[in-house]
Amino acid sequence: MLTISLILPLFLGWQLVVLLERKTNIAIPKLLKFGFGFGLGFGLVSWIMFLFTLIVRRWHLSLLTISVVVFAVILGIMNRNYNKLCSSEIREFIPRAFHTERKNLIPWILIILLAVQIIYVFSETVITPFIHWDSWAIWGLKGRIFYTEQTIPKSYFQLTAREFGHPDYPLLIPLSETWLALWINEWNESLVKILSPLYYLLILILCYYFVSKEEKFNLNYPLLFTVILATIPQMVIHGTLGLADLPLAYYGFASFILVYWWFQTEKMGWLIYAAIFAGLAMWTKNEGVALFLITGIICVYLSGKKKGIGESNLLSRIKIILLAYFVPALVIYLPWFLFKIEHNIQNDLITWNRLIHPEIYLRLSRIPTLLMLLSQEMLNWKNWNIFWVAFIILLMVYCFSQKDIKKIYINATLIYLVLYLLMIIGIYTISIAFVTYHPAHSLDRILIHIVPQVAILLYLLFSVQKT
Repeated sequence: MLTISLILPLFLGWQLVVLLERKTNIAIPKLLKFGFGFGLGFGLVSWIMFLFTLIVRRWHLSLLTISVVVFAVILGIMNRNYNKLCSSEIREFIPRAFHTERKNLIPWILIILLAVQIIYVFSETVITPFIHWDSWAIWGLKGRIFYTEQTIPKSYFQLTAREFGHPDYPLLIPLSETWLALWINEWNESLVKILSPLYYLLILILCYYFVSKEEKFNLNYPLLFTVILATIPQMVIHGTLGLADLPLAYYGFASFILVYWWFQTEKMGWLIYAAIFAGLAMWTKNEGVALFLITGIICVYLSGKKKGIGESNLLSRIKIILLAYFVPALVIYLPWFLFKIEHNIQNDLITWNRLIHPEIYLRLSRIPTLLMLLSQEMLNWKNWNIFWVAFIILLMVYCFSQKDIKKIYINATLIYLVLYLLMIIGIYTISIAFVTYHPAHSLDRILIHIVPQVAILLYLLFSVQKT
């Protein structure tokens, strides 16, 4: 039954990807379509479950399943002439080493390392229950309550004792876990957190495809940077915990990469995809709102970098781009946003009273300490290996080399990273907790949100020096 609970969202997401592919006139490789389909499928299933609670009192697995199947079948019928896989398309699922580099041992070694790492993450997940406080108290507990009650009980959001569970956090992960539990007919922690290694795998697929798209005639670098990302200790740990940080990293990463491809190809379809994934990032965790806004800023930045566009045309272009980006994302996020307003669910870190507090400026003295803590975390060998050190070294070399190759993309990614880190430092600054409290408990998880983008930036910096 667990297999069916995974296949149905994948099939639904796959058909949605195919539909968007047809309507927007862009071609998506099958391996990437699998990654997009899974992420979109579970995002859509959790969204449907949430909307169901606003219409009917309790869930019924049969009703949910019929809704998902009918929706997927309708999309499948609409896509019937596009769902046939020819032999050449099937080969896209197989790494190119099987076809073009059989005598080169390096890709094979990297593939074996990657396979061992992925098998370890999946194995570690299914043999352990929730072992992290947040995965149990925030995400798992919500999912278990929803599964037990067969609905989203409104009373949960009114209890004073529920603060430790952060009721203001979005529900994509708890509802996805509930979907799995409904199918296996029990709350099995080891099985419902299978989502974590799957999102871990999806991030690796996206990283591999991005680099392989840049390195069209070289298999070593796509595999190498995918292995680098896969073996980061924090990535491995989060691939087994059942937290929402890795799914958020996936949705934010997908949105950012799709904006990159939109700028390269000028095909609006990529931007619409980016908007959908940005909306799902907001539906995954509160930090997704920051990723959504920052990616929107990157859209504006890249729009201004297009050559041969006059000022009046540029303003019109930016309006169209923001409309195509903001509307789909906000449509996804709006039901949860209105639900929070209706039930007076507030964020426990950011409140209006805290932002306008007359003595907030006194907390600015925290910033040097927070920057030092951020530096210490990045240099933590046990959490990151030499990932951040390598990034800093390559960034310094790039700054001194003064090369203009891929400058726009590198600058856009740097802006993205700096804005996100500034946002985190800002939240830590205004918090009423002791200055070291939040960094000690969440900084490693916060960095996970942008690690895939840093891996891509690491590749871009490396490719500039290679060139």
